[in-house]
Amino acid sequence: MKIIHTAIEFAPVIKAGGLGDALYGLAKALAANHTTEVVIPLYPKLFTLPKEQDLCSIQKLSYFFAGEQEATAFSYFYEGIKVTLFKLDTQPELFENAETIYTSDDAFRFCAFSAAAASYIQKEGANIVHLHDWHTGLVAGLLKQQPCSQLQKIVLTLHNFGYRGYTTREILEASSLNEFYISQYQLFRDPQTCVLLKGALYCSDFVTTVSPTYAKEILEDYSDYEIHDAITARQHHLRGILNGIDTTIWGPETDPNLAKNYTKELFETPSIFFEAKAENKKALYERLGLSLEHSPCVCIISRIAEQKGPHFMKQAILHALENAYTLIIIGTCYGNQLHEEFANLQESLANSPDVRILLTYSDVLARQIFAAADMICIPSMFEPCGLTQMIGMRYGTVPLVRATGGLADTVANGINGFSFFNPHDFYEFRNMLSEAVTTYRTNHDKWQHIVRACLDFSSDLETAANKYLEIYKQ
Repeated sequence: MKIIHTAIEFAPVIKAGGLGDALYGLAKALAANHTTEVVIPLYPKLFTLPKEQDLCSIQKLSYFFAGEQEATAFSYFYEGIKVTLFKLDTQPELFENAETIYTSDDAFRFCAFSAAAASYIQKEGANIVHLHDWHTGLVAGLLKQQPCSQLQKIVLTLHNFGYRGYTTREILEASSLNEFYISQYQLFRDPQTCVLLKGALYCSDFVTTVSPTYAKEILEDYSDYEIHDAITARQHHLRGILNGIDTTIWGPETDPNLAKNYTKELFETPSIFFEAKAENKKALYERLGLSLEHSPCVCIISRIAEQKGPHFMKQAILHALENAYTLIIIGTCYGNQLHEEFANLQESLANSPDVRILLTYSDVLARQIFAAADMICIPSMFEPCGLTQMIGMRYGTVPLVRATGGLADTVANGINGFSFFNPHDFYEFRNMLSEAVTTYRTNHDKWQHIVRACLDFSSDLETAANKYLEIYKQ
């Protein structure tokens, strides 16, 4: 089976969030048994092309977007995946000067890329074309209007239903879409507005989300009734498939960043397992200037954005100070107000023996925190899938979560973690923290059972890939 994914980020090349990681994991698992290709834009300022001798092909092609255009497709293989990067030769201003993936004119840029990608797919042929989020939503309409050879199915995965790609009819008219297919993207209430996600929903053969609970939640999303109508119309071709994590990348067995590597098998003698985590904790505390006197260690490894529950993060700081345990927050702030608030907290707590706030993300440090911490707190307002709770469980770090989306699908309260429900209830959140800390301190048998359940949780990529293959073959 030949599968082509189209997206605007792919973790080995460039990423801004979970989409790039999820696509990488899925493509890697599929490539074991199927011809798998990932098509993304080339961002010259953000990624350097492989050397010419490492490329497997360089193709020139034409596409239509705001007139006849030319592009170059550079292809190479990475871990069995064919990666194709598009350079828009006659529209260089769209990507060549971009210093971030996302800019203010994303709809136009991504539509131009989608037009080029669709032209390439029509030329190359594929059995399955798999789109990721709204960014490449135009591809669905273009391939429905003019299918490629051997095309069996267009699949759309919603990594975050909150982002939809609102744009103008004028931008859709710049493509080769005819009036019928433009109408699939158009809003009835405002015919001059088009939504790339809306058209992609109608023009795809199957729609997936990145967790079963999130698939149910988006059917209850009435923030835009026309988008709600579109997702409701597709509900019989909608399925939630939980993302997996690459256990060859995320795991304490071989992680080179840890002070002490350890394995799940060590838990046959729990004291040996916890001694290994204690060595990692000691090294981390020395690095961050924290006191070893207070336990447990709770961490938050997250973007600091409204979606991630920053109001709960502040409550966690208070709870840690009041109950004499360690809290480490690491992540980048999104938004000036949040950055100012957390920068002030960082400064005021700089000499605290128990709390550290780190506003510059570091992958190496994050891995050391996963290994050292006893718990990871994820109080998201919504969470399509979430990977940090699964990574935490791989490291024997117990998740404390709000029961939403993929967090609800992966964490069972009192079994392999702790959870709360109300997105605005500080009392319930603090009760969850108290229960977790008290269990750690006073009920060692139960704590060991919870950690064991975390280590036994299956989060491999192959399970997710097999579920996608079921959809491809339907």
